[in-house]
Amino acid sequence: MSAFVVLQVESVPEHLRGYLERFLQETRTGLYVGTLTARVADHLWAVVLTHAGPGDAVMIRPDGNEAGYTIRARQHPRWRLVDHDGWIMSATRVDTS
Repeated sequence: MSAFVVLQVESVPEHLRGYLERFLQETRTGLYVGTLTARVADHLWAVVLTHAGPGDAVMIRPDGNEAGYTIRARQHPRWRLVDHDGWIMSATRVDTS
């Protein structure tokens, strides 16, 4: 079964952007949307993790949880995803220097 997927990438190599365009439509720079099977979405996420270099990425796709979707994100130095009773929220790192 296919589902609507949103993928945002920043500062990733051009070859990765080109690869993503094979599966998804780039609606704005770095913002991709489309309908994918779970298998293809998992494959694309693995490719993004492998080839994003120093770039950043976030994928949102439907899920059977309370929120109705799952967020996947690469480790980012300024923020991280935190699960609060099934609701995923982003937490910004406070710089104490």
